[in-house]
Amino acid sequence: MLSSAKLKSGRYVIPVIYSIVGIAWILASDRILTALEWHTNEHLYILLNSAKGIVYVFVTALLLGVLISKFERNLVNSERQYRNMYLSNPYPIWFVDPDSYRFISVNDAACYYYGYSKKEFLSMTIFDIHQEVEVPAVKHFFSKSNTAGYEFGKWRHLKKGGEQIHVNLSCLLTILNDKPAIMVFVIDITENVAFEQNLVKSQTNLESTLSSISDSYFTVNRKWEITSANSNFYERTNTSSEVIGMPVKAVFPDAEDSVIFQAGTRAMQEGIPTKIEAYYGSLKKWLHVACYPTQEGIAVYFTDITDRKEREAEIVRQNEQLRKVSWLNSHEIRKPVASLISLVELLKVSADPAETAQIVERIQACTSELDDLLHKINTLTSKI
Repeated sequence: MLSSAKLKSGRYVIPVIYSIVGIAWILASDRILTALEWHTNEHLYILLNSAKGIVYVFVTALLLGVLISKFERNLVNSERQYRNMYLSNPYPIWFVDPDSYRFISVNDAACYYYGYSKKEFLSMTIFDIHQEVEVPAVKHFFSKSNTAGYEFGKWRHLKKGGEQIHVNLSCLLTILNDKPAIMVFVIDITENVAFEQNLVKSQTNLESTLSSISDSYFTVNRKWEITSANSNFYERTNTSSEVIGMPVKAVFPDAEDSVIFQAGTRAMQEGIPTKIEAYYGSLKKWLHVACYPTQEGIAVYFTDITDRKEREAEIVRQNEQLRKVSWLNSHEIRKPVASLISLVELLKVSADPAETAQIVERIQACTSELDDLLHKINTLTSKI
């Protein structure tokens, strides 16, 4: 392509320069001879006229030699640049006939990369390196390149051995050997596509894992906007995916006044994980909250621990009841029991009927007091 352009340039430049120099020489030499004609004899005039022709031939021959030499050097440099940019380019490059879609020229990298020889390439069309199902789309793509002049696209290509690769094509409508051609520059993006697919797969697996865990999960950026959440979060907060992108305080109006928000702020500002158990009024639940710093902000996991907290509160209440029972057993009962023991001993030695009646009355009072205490203990025990 570059060689053809240089040849065209040399085809016109050299004759133009030769013509200008020739015309200038003829005009100048004729004027000089005309001026000398009346001052020289005929023999000298003929000699000068012949010398004019000889000098003209010598000068024009020298000029042609210089011009041709310069043109050849430029052509060699152009060929070298052409080879560096096309034939020796490390990326596959080829030229395609816009009408027949046949390969009309390929570089060494294309042969090495796809596994075909140049002879094999030149007997093929671009459809031979595509899956059959893609042929209509490929025709449309190259038809746009043929009219628009420049086009980009991502495609799947097939190597000679059947291996499928992903490529990024850049197409340019140009001229090769005086005929229209589409120049195609190929960049292999197979590894990038595989990386993106693995990234999507990993993200999908992560989202699946986060959705399956019992904890509610959501992430917050440094603007305190919710950036992601799992299904448990939506269920426990009675929200939906519409909260993504919303400020935390719009979803939880009283968040900024809670100790949970303070724990999240500490995790974000100090870059250290924080954990806290607190009652959150908006949800009317006790929560165990863990905040972990991330590059974007924080990741928050929270679990409903209301049942556990209620069980703990019940245990505390039962312990208080047992403490009261223990106090009654160890202190209150001892008093009437001790009195009964003393009165029984007095009753054994008493001989005075009046004194005996008084002792019996006291025994009945202690018995009633003891019975009241037992009823009280039974009542407390039944509440445990």
